[in-house]
Amino acid sequence: MNVINYLIASELFVLILVIGLDIGSSISMSLLTQGYLGIVIAATSLLGSSVSGLILHYLVGIPLAASLGGVSMGGMGGWYSLAGPPLLSVRFGPAVGTLAFLANFLREQLTYLLIPPLIVIAGFRDVSLVSIGGATSMDDTLPIYRLYMGETGGFIAFINGFVITMILPELLPYVITIK
Repeated sequence: MNVINYLIASELFVLILVIGLDIGSSISMSLLTQGYLGIVIAATSLLGSSVSGLILHYLVGIPLAASLGGVSMGGMGGWYSLAGPPLLSVRFGPAVGTLAFLANFLREQLTYLLIPPLIVIAGFRDVSLVSIGGATSMDDTLPIYRLYMGETGGFIAFINGFVITMILPELLPYVITIK
């Protein structure tokens, strides 16, 4: 098991290194000034996910901590390993853990399915599309943003994913303890 963990961590480090070299090779002052948009998008995504978690709690009757922490916030993060089995399945049961896992999975898949048609066919090139990817906009879905939105869109997507990746593991354990 330790070998698998080591291999996964090594792959992530290499992925981050390659992405960093790619973004760093084209960084400029005008690109850096657009970075604040990634922070704004991450904050509004977190707020929007929280509101959707509240709505889900009242409509479906899922416990507030589970709907806020796992299904909405965990779903925005692309944290399959954090939101699903370890935290939510243990605390709320396998049904809620599975729901959080599916929210994570579907968000990432919707990014792959929605971004190219929205940009190419509809001509919608607004940076708000970055919010669809959640934390995966920093790694898995970054090539989609970079390809269809250029260097600026890719940089904003990276910042958005980075901010969410830094905030969620700290915030989520506290949110799931809400009574």
